[in-house]
Parts: sequence; C-alpha cells; structure tokens
Amino acid sequence: MQKFDSLFRSQNIFFIAIVIFILSSVILYHNRSDILKLFTTEYKGLNQITNQEKENKENAILDEKEYETLLSTKSLLNYVNSLKSSKTSIPDSEAIIHESVEVTDNIVEVPIRYTHYLLNVNLLVYNFIQDKDYSKELRILKSYPLPQNIRNILNNLEKYNNNYLVSKSNSTVVIFPIHHKWLEQLIKIEKKSPVMIVKEQDKTLILEKLNYLIYFLYSEKFMQEFVNKDV
Repeated sequence: MQKFDSLFRSQNIFFIAIVIFILSSVILYHNRSDILKLFTTEYKGLNQITNQEKENKENAILDEKEYETLLSTKSLLNYVNSLKSSKTSIPDSEAIIHESVEVTDNIVEVPIRYTHYLLNVNLLVYNFIQDKDYSKELRILKSYPLPQNIRNILNNLEKYNNNYLVSKSNSTVVIFPIHHKWLEQLIKIEKKSPVMIVKEQDKTLILEKLNYLIYFLYSEKFMQEFVNKDV
C-alpha cells in the first residue's frame, strides 16, 4: 500500500510538471510575436546606445585632454605669473590647496584673489566633466559681476547641477518584465532612462560653450576688470 501511495505521488508530481511545461509553452507560443518584437527593438536600442556611449566616451576623452593643460594648478599659476600687469608675486603651486576657496579677506592681495577665482573655475569645469556637484564653485564664480552671455552659461551650468548632480536620478528603467517582478530573477531588460538621454543632450550643449567661458575668464581683459574693481 505504501509503495502504491509513493508511486501515485510520483505520478502526480510528474503530471503537474508536464502541465506546467505545456502551459508555459502555450503562453510563450501565444505571445511569440510580442516577445520577438521586444527583443528585436531592444537589440536595436542597445546597438544605438552602445554606439552613442562609445561616441560620448571618445568626446569626453578629447575634452579632458583639451582642458588638461588649462586645468592644472601649475599652468594656472604660470599664466597669472606671466601677466605683466601683476606686480605682486604669486606663491608656488604647493602653497595653494586644491579645493574650493572662498575669498572673503580684504587683506588678501588682488592677484591672489584672482588666482583663487581661477582655481574655482578649474574645479567647476573638472567637476562638471566628472559629473560631480559643483554648487560651491559656481556660487563663487557668480559672485563677481559678469557679462550676460557669460552669466547665461553659468545659469545653464546651475540648472544642470541642480537637475542631475544634486538630486540623483536612475540611469536606467526596466522595460521587461513590467508587471511580473518575479521574472526579474530570470531575465531583466533595461534601457537608458529618458532623464539620462536629456542629461546627455544638455551636457553636450554646455560643452559647446565651455571653451568660451574658460577663455573669457582667463583673458587679460577680464583679469584687468577683476583687479581694477577690487583695487
């Protein structure tokens, strides 16, 4: 009798497994067109994303190389030292700590104030490229009167910082499965979130103006205005 019960249970388990397999096959067959369409669309999307990411990475490398010399503290100090109008000596690079510097002491010499201002320009650009919060540096840059076109660039940088760096957003969204979360243990397909796509577009637009911003703030004309205003 026990042998019969054991055999009966084994047959039940086998029967249930067959039923589950048949139902799964029917569901997959019934939805084959949707599944195929999903994977085809996702494959195309992944190709486009991969190509776009590769292009963005190459552009970022070029941008970093382009700014590398300009963004070094040593080059900054050499530049300020080379300006003939500056009569006050500038300390060597070891004397300046590579961090945000708020210049509030009126006793500090004007050329040092300008150096600190440029140091914050460096840090802002570096943090922007690295997608790090640059609120403090931006506030320091905006504290000085600037032409409207330069302020527009800084305003765009502020929007970018507030929208994407201060408050972090999810970089991807799940497109399959949507309604059956338990399936994520077996398969999960994601794509770049709309927020990230807009973020990349915004960053590209700012990068186009970044050179103009840097060269203006490093220009001798701006330095003269900066010095004359604080004298």
